[in-house]
Amino acid sequence: MRLGLVFLLIVLFYEVVSAEQHIGDRFIAGCSFQAMCEIQDSSSVNISSSIVLHLHPYVVVNPSTNPPTYRLKVNSTWRPYFIDRPEDLLGFQLNVTDKQTNESSCFTIRVENVSSFANGNRVSMLFWFWTADLFKYEHTYHVQLSSLPASTLGSIFVEQRMPDHPDALPVSSDNGLPCSVSGHRDAHRWVTAFRLVHKKPWQRAIDVEFIAAPPAYCFEAYELRLIHESKNIVQSAVVSADSLTWETMDNRFIAYGKYSFENVEPGNYRIG
Repeated sequence: MRLGLVFLLIVLFYEVVSAEQHIGDRFIAGCSFQAMCEIQDSSSVNISSSIVLHLHPYVVVNPSTNPPTYRLKVNSTWRPYFIDRPEDLLGFQLNVTDKQTNESSCFTIRVENVSSFANGNRVSMLFWFWTADLFKYEHTYHVQLSSLPASTLGSIFVEQRMPDHPDALPVSSDNGLPCSVSGHRDAHRWVTAFRLVHKKPWQRAIDVEFIAAPPAYCFEAYELRLIHESKNIVQSAVVSADSLTWETMDNRFIAYGKYSFENVEPGNYRIG
């Protein structure tokens, strides 16, 4: 009897996505691509409306350290709408400035194979750019985005404060109220990880341990799902916060959730 298990992993990547076509891209650190764009003979990129730039920070658990550590990963997304000649777009420049330290980082994403749709409709493309460990907890950042060549609407920017470090959180919600009244503003940014997954084929069982969120996030329970490779959910369970196991590591309190999936049929699974 074979009992396989497939894990869901978070992958850092940058990619350009269109609903109807694939767009090639290349990532360049240091903005060395800008000089090439400045000598282009093409006119400015014609964008129909302002691009909205969003920053999505996530607090991601690293279970390989003891005690676990928390990495700050940020996904930057933007969606331009082109009126005509989207092939004029050569790329984007992203400038990230830490307002506390004035440290700046510059990135260029070169875009290739952009073409108009056959039906003549406006072209809309969603871009996203993942970074890990570039942003710091509790710092405020000024992020500016410019198209290459420059857009007819100019550059855009956003300022945003990053989440609090989990180790610095009090044992309550972010406004001092008990969890029964208010939760934490950063709770939805928490991404947990498995501490242990133990397959027991002779018992047709899988033991799971995961790292729970800090108490200040005010989670009441966690849902675990055993998902077959056919994408069907074969089992699910809810682990309440009251049933968590607490351990002390380096003067830190770490909570773990435990559960055992039983009567598991042979096959390949993932746990989410």
